[in-house]
Amino acid sequence: MPNENVFAYQNLPSAENPSPYIVYNHILIAPTHFVLWTPQTGKRIFLTGIEISAELQAIVPATSFERAGNSIFLVARFGTTSPTPSAFVQTFFSPLQFNVNESISVTSALTLIDITLCGYEA
Repeated sequence: MPNENVFAYQNLPSAENPSPYIVYNHILIAPTHFVLWTPQTGKRIFLTGIEISAELQAIVPATSFERAGNSIFLVARFGTTSPTPSAFVQTFFSPLQFNVNESISVTSALTLIDITLCGYEA
């Protein structure tokens, strides 16, 4: 007997339905200091994970994640020539804590990338 509840949940977090814990961005151009997540006033971001997928099928350059003052806190490097899209996933055992009102931005030479940030604000 199939599990009838598997698809019964509505409004699960996804690209079409983000949540306060998941921020999704689909970027069509190569971003330079493109702001991905700005916390609510007086709050800070606690980042628990990052996922990037690139639709390019070649060796692609690094993608840099930045905090205040364009200071780089993580560099994602891709290096594949396979016929499938490239992906990068980074999780943090302890959340990366940002300063109050500090945003997360990205700079990359990539186009057609999907970036998902997981975390929360407090």
